[in-house]
Amino acid sequence: MESTKLSDEEILRGLNANPQIKNRIASLLGVVEDRGGDLRLADAAEARLIEEIRQMGQEAMQAWAERQAQKCEQEVRQSGQAHREGKKNSAGTAPLARSALTSGNTAAAAGGFDRLRKAPKSGSAGVHERSSERSPTLGRIKPLPK
Repeated sequence: MESTKLSDEEILRGLNANPQIKNRIASLLGVVEDRGGDLRLADAAEARLIEEIRQMGQEAMQAWAERQAQKCEQEVRQSGQAHREGKKNSAGTAPLARSALTSGNTAAAAGGFDRLRKAPKSGSAGVHERSSERSPTLGRIKPLPK
C-alpha cells in the first residue's frame, strides 16, 4: 500500500470535495472520543469502529466509481466515439422472408380459415355418436341449442 504525505490543507481540500468521507471521519472521531458516552468496553468501541470503517470504505468506493464514470464519459465525449443525444437514423432491418400469411400458399388465401372457424352444423357440437359410446364423459355432453 502506498504511503502518501499530504499537507493539512490538501487533506481539508479532499474532505471538502468528498462530504460523505468527511462525515464518516467525524463519526470515527466521535467513537474515539466517546462522544455518546456509551462505549465503556473495548469490544463495543471496536465493533463501532469496524462498522464505521466498513461504511467509509463503501462510501469511498462509491465516490471512486462515480469519478471513474465521469472521467470515462468525458473521454468518450472528447474522442467523439459515441453520440449521447440525437434521433436514431436507422429505419430498421429489412424483412428476411415473407410471412406465411402474406404468401399465396396459405390456408387463409385458400379460404381454409373460414372452414376452421365455422361451428359444426350438427346438434351435438361436433361430437359423433360413436365417441359417446366409448367415453362416459362425452356421453354426458348436451348438444348446443340451435
